[in-house]
This record gives sequence, C-alpha cells and structure tokens, in this order.
Amino acid sequence: MNSFWNNLYDRHKDRRYATIFLAAILAFFGIAVIGVFLYLNAPTFNVPFIDLAPELSILVAALIWMVVRRSRRPRKKSPRFSPLSRDERHKARSKLLKDPKFRKL
Repeated sequence: MNSFWNNLYDRHKDRRYATIFLAAILAFFGIAVIGVFLYLNAPTFNVPFIDLAPELSILVAALIWMVVRRSRRPRKKSPRFSPLSRDERHKARSKLLKDPKFRKL
C-alpha cells in the first residue's frame, strides 16, 4: 500500500532529522523555562496560575498555527519531479526514436 503520509515522510526524513531534533529540544527547554518562571512568580502576580492557562493556550495555539501555515506554503518553484538519471534519459530517448509515430515530430 502506497499511502500519501508514507511518501511525504520518506521524501524528507533524511534531511529533516537534525532540524526536528533541534526544534524539539529548544521547544522543550523554552516551555520548561517559561513554566518555571510562571510557577515561581505566580504568587507575586496575585493571579492564580490556573487563570493564566486560557491565555497561554490561545497564544500557543496561535504560534502553532503560524508554524503550520508557514510550513505548508509552497517553496520557490521547486521541480515537480526529480530529475532523471543518465540511464533513464537514455532509455526514454531510445524508446522515442524507435517508435515510428514519435519520429515524425
């Protein structure tokens, strides 16, 4: 079975592992630092920590939405198909030259 998600992953898996790892580590430490800061300073704000949860969740959802939209934006004129190898070009050219209906072109 040749699924869309499998092809999408296979095409980018070798190039994106380092980027995914770095983004995950930075996101984890960033969220941890913000969480510790809010946990330690919540009593000085005179606002319970639970009251901040809806605003923080809306902010996080907006940031995730921006990242998803940016990643779905098409890249600059990337080729639709990968280039053919030398053997594939040679075989296609020989097929075109052997077929009489294509020789007239």
